[in-house]
Amino acid sequence: MKHPCGKLVRPDDFPCAYLPNGVKACAIISERDGAPRYSMRLFEVPRGGVIEEHSHEWEHEIFVLEGSGLVKVGDCVHEVSPGSALFIPGEVPHSYMNGDEIPLRFICIVPNEGNVELLRSIDDQIKGGEQPL
Repeated sequence: MKHPCGKLVRPDDFPCAYLPNGVKACAIISERDGAPRYSMRLFEVPRGGVIEEHSHEWEHEIFVLEGSGLVKVGDCVHEVSPGSALFIPGEVPHSYMNGDEIPLRFICIVPNEGNVELLRSIDDQIKGGEQPL
C-alpha cells in the first residue's frame, strides 16, 4: 500500500502482543503500513523482566525511551538508559534485562524480514480471541 503523504500512526493504533516473560511488543510501522524496507517496533520489558538470549541474521538498532537495564551483545554488556542508542549486529547473540523499577521501553528498528515473527504473534493473539493491546 503506497502512502504518497506518508502515514501517521498514533499509539492507540499500534498492534501489540505479549511475548514470553511479560514483554509487550508493538509493531509501530511495518510493511503492512507501506514501509518497503524497515520496521519500527516498541518493546516494553517489565520490572525485573528479560528478553532471553537469542540471535538472528539481521542487524537492529535500539533507542531507549524509558527505564534502564543491561543489554548483552556477544561478550559485552551495555548499560542503557533514556537516550541510549545501541547497534546490535546480525548473527550475534544478545539479551535484555530490565534493572529498573519502571518498564524498560525502547524503539527497535529491523529490516522487514526481522518483523515477521512479531506480526505473526499479533495475528495469532487476535485469532485466539485476544484484542490487540
